[in-house]
Amino acid sequence: MTLSASQIKSFNGKSREKVLEKSDRDSMSIRVSKRGKVSFYLRFRINDKAQRMCLGHYPILSLVEAREKTLELQKILASGEDPRITKEKPKSLTLDDCIQEWLIHRVDKQLGAKTGANYHSTVQHVIGKFPHQNVEDIEAREWLLLFDNIAGNSQVLAGAVLRTVKAALRWCIRRQLITDNLSVLKFMVQDVGGKASKVATRVLTVNEVKEVLLDTERSGAKANMKAAILIIFVMAPRCCEVNTMEWKHIHGEGEDMIWTVPAHLSKSREPIRRPVPKVVRGKLEQMAQLYGRTGFVFSSDRLSRGISITGQAIGRQLKRSHERLIKKSLVSDTFRPHDSRRTLVTNLADEGIGLHVLEKHLGHKLVGVMAHYQRSDWIAQQRESYEHWSRLIFKNIS
Repeated sequence: MTLSASQIKSFNGKSREKVLEKSDRDSMSIRVSKRGKVSFYLRFRINDKAQRMCLGHYPILSLVEAREKTLELQKILASGEDPRITKEKPKSLTLDDCIQEWLIHRVDKQLGAKTGANYHSTVQHVIGKFPHQNVEDIEAREWLLLFDNIAGNSQVLAGAVLRTVKAALRWCIRRQLITDNLSVLKFMVQDVGGKASKVATRVLTVNEVKEVLLDTERSGAKANMKAAILIIFVMAPRCCEVNTMEWKHIHGEGEDMIWTVPAHLSKSREPIRRPVPKVVRGKLEQMAQLYGRTGFVFSSDRLSRGISITGQAIGRQLKRSHERLIKKSLVSDTFRPHDSRRTLVTNLADEGIGLHVLEKHLGHKLVGVMAHYQRSDWIAQQRESYEHWSRLIFKNIS
């Protein structure tokens, strides 16, 4: 059965547990990675040996273009030649070519899933802008016009796009795919837009965390939202880890309960194992009673087992909480979900908890010799640390 464009679009960017392969026609097929990356392949035989050749990646290469490319390569095969050898290389690369090379060989292979997704999203603002033009022939005024159009919507975005384009082109230069005679490399962020806001430094006090959790409980938020915010402030996971948390990721009971973030959902591309403290176990049991033990833990509702609450929704809830608490002078400044990570680490470090345990709380990779030889998750130490943090927050709450 042949593939359709809508079918391929539905696969793109959606994480899955197993690699998926589907055949099209003329010996062409697609491969969908665990992270939802769709690649086109041509299968053929040379000297009675099965071979497979990558044609490109969606959406830079469409289904129609992949089929046209397949027919061209089939003609080469019919003449008895190896298409991998005889495939003509372009005399010059376009901006799209450079970005595709960078995404395939650098971003998708060497960077984390979330970072890769950000880069894939950012480059969409320049893909197709100079479709047939040698990247080395793009003049400074043409680049500036492009970035001015982007800055019309967001100056910060224009700056981010410039940094991404420069990273891709410099990678191609190091690979000797293009020369360094590129006008865009001379631009600075301030020439085309603005910088993102400075690195956040917000650390909530223990009392502020308590007030945020109390306010959330008293609010009209749904039970799943209240539970999600509790786990964010008590365990300090990334917001995306909470959004993608499924019941199958939770193992064990009581004090032995472990939450494992799978490698394909982890920023470090390694599994993250965290013991679940008592106060969170109580919320998880409540979620199970309300929504069942299948699909996402923090589902949108009882029927939408395949839809989880979003990070944006969590952010909006915390913004409303801040507006209420600031009027009562119960918090000193605004806060975001990610601030919970800095808050937990800073407060527990002051309590004497070891940095190696705190790094495990955050799901960070260890560095140096520890990264090569130390494979323990320090579950017992993490559990003791989480319970200590819980006692600090809830000691005066009945």
